[in-house]
Amino acid sequence: MGDLTDYDGGTIRALRFGLNGDIKFRRPWHYSIWFATNAFDQDFDPDDVDNISFFDYRLDIPIGQRTTFSVGKQKEPISLPRLMTLTWNPIQERTTAENAFMPSRNIGIVLSGNGLDQRMSWATGVFNNWIDSGESFSDNANQAVGRVTGLPMVSEDESNLFHLGLGLRYDNAKQGLRYAAVPEVRDAPFLVDTGQFDADSAFLINLEASWRRKALWILGELSRNEVDAPLLGNPTFNGYHLLASWTVTGEMRPYNRRSGVFGALPVARDIYHGGFGAVELALRWSVIDLTDAAIEGGEMQVAKAAATWWLSTRLNVSLNYQSIWNEVGETKGRADGIVVRLMIFTP
Repeated sequence: MGDLTDYDGGTIRALRFGLNGDIKFRRPWHYSIWFATNAFDQDFDPDDVDNISFFDYRLDIPIGQRTTFSVGKQKEPISLPRLMTLTWNPIQERTTAENAFMPSRNIGIVLSGNGLDQRMSWATGVFNNWIDSGESFSDNANQAVGRVTGLPMVSEDESNLFHLGLGLRYDNAKQGLRYAAVPEVRDAPFLVDTGQFDADSAFLINLEASWRRKALWILGELSRNEVDAPLLGNPTFNGYHLLASWTVTGEMRPYNRRSGVFGALPVARDIYHGGFGAVELALRWSVIDLTDAAIEGGEMQVAKAAATWWLSTRLNVSLNYQSIWNEVGETKGRADGIVVRLMIFTP
């Protein structure tokens, strides 16, 4: 894969700040504003206009008893791990398919709700990232996204449940397309990359399946991205991942029936109350293939092992090790990575 020593080292990745609150109507409206300063990571470069980055600015408006209308910059309603806060995940970074096929945030509107005695959740939205892109609304690409989840099996005390989900995403590709991914390490180069290309549209199908039994959690996702680009042979790109997580100290991740996602790991006895905290071990295997028809973006496989020690709900340290296999054309590569991360949360 070439010389990767430029990517060795450490950094203060970001300082994130946020505001959450309610506007006190009869049925309260909820607002979220989250941003980060990357000044440390940018070496305090005064010419860098991206020292402040807004992650979310969203307003949630309740409609009836079970439906919410959300407007602003937010996550698209697709993929269980993508919808989970990254800091809650048992593995440090997003999978290759998530990074390549799904944006971190987008600007748009979402309608969401649940039914079947809260055993089903649904969400649908339309997006256009014109504010962040600097392009006009009419010149920017549009996306339509939807997700539905269900609980075909759940025990009375909810300690044993099985989750299924289906996500769909349409992109009119007005500005062209590019799919690329780093090997699940933030400070790393793109090891698979289609480059920018013209297309008429793209349609992503994302399947989810997850089983949680007390301290054990297993998750799998399969992504299939079909591109309408006749001059390039209408390529189809695929990705999937499998994750297994076990909390050694016995804590169980909560499940949010309203949104169809798992929450942060609770800590039964933190270090401030005479306890040891919570320890979580995880394994993940992820694959992405960006080579098809006339596009040769490459293939990548990543195997990761992770250990996270939650000293409290507001302090954790994690260690991730990964092996990476990469193939682009006739060139094959092999690499390993170790990342240690400390996260501190304050109210």
